[in-house]
Amino acid sequence: MDDLPSEFAVEIGRIVYHASHADFLLNRLLAVEEDAPEGKGLSGDQLLRRLKPLAHEFPVLSDVVDGYERMYEWRNRLVHGTHTYSNNTLWTWHVSIRGKGKSAQSYQLGIENLRTMADGWQNLGTVAHLLLHEAEGSTHQ
Repeated sequence: MDDLPSEFAVEIGRIVYHASHADFLLNRLLAVEEDAPEGKGLSGDQLLRRLKPLAHEFPVLSDVVDGYERMYEWRNRLVHGTHTYSNNTLWTWHVSIRGKGKSAQSYQLGIENLRTMADGWQNLGTVAHLLLHEAEGSTHQ
């Protein structure tokens, strides 16, 4: 087993950073749209269940929700999995909640896979930030 190269650690960090930022922004957006002064700190399926009804009204939010739904499971695999690095590949094992701990799934990720995920979360957060400012502006008019 080789040490994890810095570039892999940086990209994993970017995924965690940008995914949590997206969660925060989408929770704030939800609070504005539901006229609730405090967010709930939701993520994953709970956040998606609350956002999907709003997404029908806003096409851009619908795209954000779709992207979030596609990427969230990969974020979970990285955050809640265990990893080994070998031969320029991050090997990740993850036990799915749906599998009830009976089996682990393994995934192989290269640096480009991680960069693509990190960039996806960053882009999602950027759009969520714009949506939040738009929603906040419309509630203050």
